[in-house]
Amino acid sequence: MSLGLKKGDTVEVITGKDRSTKSSRKRGAILQLLVRKGRQLVRVEGVNKVTKTMRKSEKSPQGEMIKIEMPIDVSNVMLVCPKCGKRTRIRAEVQDGKRKVRLCVKCRKVID
Repeated sequence: MSLGLKKGDTVEVITGKDRSTKSSRKRGAILQLLVRKGRQLVRVEGVNKVTKTMRKSEKSPQGEMIKIEMPIDVSNVMLVCPKCGKRTRIRAEVQDGKRKVRLCVKCRKVID
């Protein structure tokens, strides 16, 4: 089950609560790719942050509240081409008869 996305790729949120207006669409790097119960999820840096309360421990005797990124569905994000800076779909193509590469549909440049 290939997503066409990799850890470290820059993506933009296209639907959901982190897309209120065109000017404030959130972009961030992919932190983690997950597959849970047939659903494809991604954790994106700075997107879908929630506050989590941590219990008291030796490291933090007072306890603490931390902000973490929760996963969102892969269908809610779109890859941003590093060459042209636009949101794009991905096309796979075989180059040199052996190596499979990802291409930007808009500018036709190799992403990998």
